[in-house]
Amino acid sequence: MKIYLSVQEVEKNIRNKIIQTVRSNKNTVYEYLPKEQVSSEKLFEINKKFIDESDCVIAEITSATMDSGGIIVYALTKQKPVLALILGEGENKLTPLLHGNPSEWLFLEHYSRESIPYIVSNFIEYCSKASKRKGKLVVIDGGDGSGKATQAALISQHLSSKGVGHRMYDFPRYYNSFHGSIVG
Repeated sequence: MKIYLSVQEVEKNIRNKIIQTVRSNKNTVYEYLPKEQVSSEKLFEINKKFIDESDCVIAEITSATMDSGGIIVYALTKQKPVLALILGEGENKLTPLLHGNPSEWLFLEHYSRESIPYIVSNFIEYCSKASKRKGKLVVIDGGDGSGKATQAALISQHLSSKGVGHRMYDFPRYYNSFHGSIVG
């Protein structure tokens, strides 16, 4: 996997632990560390390109700047999973914004120096599994006569009209052979 890394001013030891954990799982690290002063436009374009090419983003935001926020927001708009790391129980100016973000792609984690390899490894494992999953599951539940079959038929018609492949499974209650068994 290709992982974009955004580590602002943090201890070099922590940055190295993150990189070591990412690379130990045979992943590629994308990180832009300019050697000299670059224009804002160039900085934006390079970071945007790296995020576009990456599978996920790991951002250490303990002492984050608005650059970190921009990177996180851009990655989320591209539906890239983002792991936002905060050392200890500290808070910063970005944390309230991130806590309030409803994105399913944002993972906000407080870490210690000892826990960082586990948190990063679990995130990478999640990202590799999530990239292989396709589709959505819709469950329609309700009592007799509540319109479950009608809703399922309408959803099926809509998906068919859009050319989206789909399957429907109906498990009537009066067939007790399905209870306690694996179906599928």
